[in-house]
Amino acid sequence: MSIRWITAIFLVVIIVVPSTYFIQNQNIESRNLALQDQVSLLEGEIVSVKNSIKELKEDVATVIQIQEGATRSISANEDLASSLDSAGIYELVKNSVVSVMVVTMDGHQVSGSGFVYDEQGHIVTNAHVINNARSIEIRFQDGSFFRAQIVGSDIFSDLAVLVIDAPEQLLNPLSLADSSSLKVGHSVMAIGNPFGFSGSMTVGVISQIGRTLSAPGQYSIPNVIQTDAALNPGNSGGPLLNFMGEVVGVNTVASGTGLGFAIPSNTVSREIPVLIDKGTYEHSWLGLLGHDLTVDFADAMGIDNFETNRGWIIGEVITGSPADKAGLKGGSTQIVVGDRSVLLGGDIIIEIDSFRIRNGDDVSIYLEERTRPGQTIVVKVVREGVEISISLVLGTRPLPS
Repeated sequence: MSIRWITAIFLVVIIVVPSTYFIQNQNIESRNLALQDQVSLLEGEIVSVKNSIKELKEDVATVIQIQEGATRSISANEDLASSLDSAGIYELVKNSVVSVMVVTMDGHQVSGSGFVYDEQGHIVTNAHVINNARSIEIRFQDGSFFRAQIVGSDIFSDLAVLVIDAPEQLLNPLSLADSSSLKVGHSVMAIGNPFGFSGSMTVGVISQIGRTLSAPGQYSIPNVIQTDAALNPGNSGGPLLNFMGEVVGVNTVASGTGLGFAIPSNTVSREIPVLIDKGTYEHSWLGLLGHDLTVDFADAMGIDNFETNRGWIIGEVITGSPADKAGLKGGSTQIVVGDRSVLLGGDIIIEIDSFRIRNGDDVSIYLEERTRPGQTIVVKVVREGVEISISLVLGTRPLPS
């Protein structure tokens, strides 16, 4: 190898290799700086995440404290409620239950019960208690008495509202419970004035819910509460209470035989404000008379493969009623089934607005609780084996003649 090549190789080693090393070193340092920047950013994010976790833990601790406090509060209320026996409840509500003394137009004296509804002096009682009244007196347990005026009355639900001008300290309203939450077996108590004995209390249970009572004009009061708490003449209009001291119903029928009935508090909540505002309460009206579908009736009508007890047979359509105007059909054939004489062959109502109708009680409940006069509904009927949907506008229930 010549000296020239040796010199060239030496120069390459001396110049190129250090340069390459220098460049590579710079690249490494640049990468190190970039990595250090990324590490710094990550460290910052880690600190931020740690702070967020710390704040979250503090929030969780606060929520737990609030929940524990609420639980303690609920537990305390439950303990308070459970610690109040019937005597304790009576002491809480006795000054809110009143005697209703009525002198009728023909001079007869009638006694009933009622309770304070609000601080404006409104008293709730039964419509039948103040029916045909010439004068009404309200008497509190402390002996205070006041002349009362009728604000509103509804014979179809047997509810009425009176008003008195009484001192504020006497007006301690009772709270209304949600009667839809009642279950058979729940404990209840009734306070009223049976046979004129003021402030009497009886205790029992909810025997059943969803009962139906007759109302004037061949109508019915739906969703009535049945109780075995002793109710006697004079209890009418008084409160049926749960063991929180809340009104679950207004006592209306007293048998004295372990079979009493009360208008549910949800009916009271729905109607009383309207009675106070307008004096009357309008009920939706179809204009039909009928009877529940049974196996015997289905056989008599030649109905096969029809669900037992599903549907309400239209026996009669009242002329000029909403049902008449919409074209619903009544029965045309009168037959005797057992000891009943009925009109068969009419439409069978099986649904109202997609609400399944099993019997006449379902019709009453739907109209009462879910509709108002002037509302349009869709009635599905079975007519000669064919399902038909018919729209109609509900009317206002007429007063009995």
